[in-house]
Amino acid sequence: MLAFLSTSCEENVMDVEDDKMFNSVKGKPIDFEFNGIEEAGKTRAYGVVDPSATVWVSVDNGNTWNSYTYDSEKHLWKATGTPITWQQKTMTVYAYVRYDGGKTETTLTIQADQTNKGALLSSDFLGCREQITYTTGRISLTMKHRVAKLVVHAQVYDGDNPANLTACTTTATFATTGTISCGDMNVNLIKGEDNLSVIKLYRVNGEEDYDVAEQLDPLLDYDKTVTFVAYLFPLGGVNTTTNLTFKYGSLTGTTTVGYNLTTGITLDAGACTCYTVYLSKAQV
Repeated sequence: MLAFLSTSCEENVMDVEDDKMFNSVKGKPIDFEFNGIEEAGKTRAYGVVDPSATVWVSVDNGNTWNSYTYDSEKHLWKATGTPITWQQKTMTVYAYVRYDGGKTETTLTIQADQTNKGALLSSDFLGCREQITYTTGRISLTMKHRVAKLVVHAQVYDGDNPANLTACTTTATFATTGTISCGDMNVNLIKGEDNLSVIKLYRVNGEEDYDVAEQLDPLLDYDKTVTFVAYLFPLGGVNTTTNLTFKYGSLTGTTTVGYNLTTGITLDAGACTCYTVYLSKAQV
């Protein structure tokens, strides 16, 4: 009996201390830090979320969103308006990153023409859903890609100059608008059924990290290869097929080479669909 009473008293003391600690932070702003397993635009790089982005955070299943931007002088993320505060010991937090000027709408536009870096990055989308427990320290949220990534490695024919391979476009059309939703496990993207368009991929330059090394064909000749990348809405488990149109330009003219992807494109959320294409001789 004495041992039982002693244990009960210890538990009550712990509960009281726990309540005191929570009361010390209740109503105070949550100190957020936003990290990325993948940096924006990259495949497997580790780092913080791009400081130029706006991060939107919700603790009520997306009914209201609070925006956060990076203070480069203080090296921390600050609420641009009313900050989110501790209201419960455990809270469910949704967050997503915008690179398109900090828009607060729960819709996303994928650029049909992603041939410039700005359009590519604005088509990227990172988000997360996490359970957080009260603390006097900083809460770190890990953001992950929720778009699908299409990567094409195109090798030119012997004697052709890869510098002249300037463009890659899908012949199939893909959704360019969709909605952002708060699911039971994550922040999700739902593609729209309207506003379909062919997609112009971004041409990777130099040492930019857009490829997935283990998915590269070991027979690929890197000196003759150009990589193209684009972000697309996930297809929700539905496969599709498309041709790819490549533009090879030179001083004497241009030609278009088509290539049929016989296997379906899955385009899963947060995943990379990678293809290697060996082009025939360009007739210029």
